[in-house]
Amino acid sequence: MSFAALDPVLRFALLAALGLATISLLVMVQVLLLSQLGARRERRRERFDARWRPLLVAESLGLAADSETLPALAKRRECDWLLRLWNQVQFHLRGPAHARLNTMLCTLGLDRHALALLSRRDMRGQLTALSSLRHLGDSAYWPAIKPLVEAPGAVISLAAAEALVAIDPVRAMRRILPMAMRRRDWSRNRIDLACLHAGRDAVTQPLVDLLREPLPPWARARLLELLRHAEPRALAPWARGILERPLPEQAPARTGEHADAEARPGLERIAALRVLAALHDPADHDRILASLRDPLGAARLAAIEALRAQVMASDADALLRMLSDRNWAVRQAAADALVSMPGLDPVALSAMADAVYDRYGREAMQRALSERAR
Repeated sequence: MSFAALDPVLRFALLAALGLATISLLVMVQVLLLSQLGARRERRRERFDARWRPLLVAESLGLAADSETLPALAKRRECDWLLRLWNQVQFHLRGPAHARLNTMLCTLGLDRHALALLSRRDMRGQLTALSSLRHLGDSAYWPAIKPLVEAPGAVISLAAAEALVAIDPVRAMRRILPMAMRRRDWSRNRIDLACLHAGRDAVTQPLVDLLREPLPPWARARLLELLRHAEPRALAPWARGILERPLPEQAPARTGEHADAEARPGLERIAALRVLAALHDPADHDRILASLRDPLGAARLAAIEALRAQVMASDADALLRMLSDRNWAVRQAAADALVSMPGLDPVALSAMADAVYDRYGREAMQRALSERAR
């Protein structure tokens, strides 16, 4: 029976099956070709790395080769490969070795290639370029990097911010920290790392300035977390002003957006106590002692931790009262503070533990004593 004599429905089914088989075969051929091309590219990349890695290592050790004897970079792809390999090697280097590789990169003209990558819509290329320019740390690249801090994507904008920090920490932090209070998509861990790399001298004044600005609750909470990177003496007037405000009568209710309501009063008191704990100024002793009555458990805990840095023998009664606190962490911190007080021998501490009326307070003291005995 000829194909034309078949039922129309059957002819359609046969044609559809033939079409699907053809498409499947073409897809299989495409996948095979792409896998072969990918494998060939990977082998070329491995040969490229094997040729250039020893040259980079030799340059970092000061065994510089003549630039005319270096392998030629024939294609843009090879420039990309060398930039990525250079970034990998530079990540582990410091000092003169790092500087020598910077000189090598500029000699090869790859700093200009990195600048060209910034203008392309290729995220991988932009990240490679930003990493390279961060290692170079030259202020001449600031104008090219600066616009990328405003990029809508968090990945590129944070990488650009880190590059600016490497170039000029003080100037970068004046720009980056206010942006961190507006960009909720920026990771807090990455901002922490940027502050660590910039150093206290760079971050202190921008943080002090931000404390005077009205911020939404989430940004205020982020700012308070970042205060640990600042110089405590610069924050001391703010911290003392916070702790001199009257305490609320009770802890805020934890309803709504994960206790955003306590971000301003509660979290600020905790941050202020941490500042005074780092300051170690005896003039703040009474302020810290008064915070033991704070209705917020985390604030009472912060007060005990701050008190431990300047605890006196006269504070024993106040710490003993904290052993009956409803918060387990507060009870244990009070017990640890009592056990670490100077001038109290183990016999006096054991008698003190036996005299504690609260059962859970006694357990906290016994736990602290057992830890001290180890």
